[in-house]
Amino acid sequence: MQTQFNVIGSKGQVIAIFKVKTLKAETKVLPMYPAKVKADKIVVLKDLRNKWEAGQQSIGHWFNAEVNLTKKTVRIYGQQNERYNRETKTYETQGFNLSFAIGSRAEYDSYNLVYVGTIVSIGEKTVKIKHYENSSAVTQLTWAQFVAKNWDFDMEAIAARNQETSYSI
Repeated sequence: MQTQFNVIGSKGQVIAIFKVKTLKAETKVLPMYPAKVKADKIVVLKDLRNKWEAGQQSIGHWFNAEVNLTKKTVRIYGQQNERYNRETKTYETQGFNLSFAIGSRAEYDSYNLVYVGTIVSIGEKTVKIKHYENSSAVTQLTWAQFVAKNWDFDMEAIAARNQETSYSI
C-alpha cells in the first residue's frame, strides 16, 4: 500500500511528489486491568551500633543503611569521626555514601591484612560474604559490623595497603 503526498507551491502548482509505503499497523489488545507492579521492599536501618556500643551516649560515628530486599542492594551512608584535632579540639568528620549489590566486593575481616570477599547474600538483618571464589567459606556480618568495616571501602587503597603490609609480616 502506498500513500502519496503532494507539495504545492504558492501559485498552486505541484512542486514535489512523495510516495511513501505504509506498513500494516499491528493491533494490540490491551488487558482490561494493568499488570500489578511489585514495589521494592526497602528496610531502612538508622543509627547502627555494635553490641559493645549499645549503652554509650556518643560513639564517634553515625552509621545508616538502606537495604533493598527486592533488588538485593544496600546503600550505606553516614559520618565517621576519624580523628581528634588538638588545635581546634574537635573531631574531624568524614561523610560517606556507598552502594553494594550481590557480586560486589566488600571487606569481611582484617588483622594485619584486609580480607575482601564477594557478597553472596543480602538479608534484612545480615549480609554474607564469600571468602574466595573456589571456597565454601562464608562470613555472616550484621549490618552494624558490615558498615563499620566498609564505610571507607576503596579496593585500590586496600590492595596497596595489603601489598605494603605483606613485606613486613
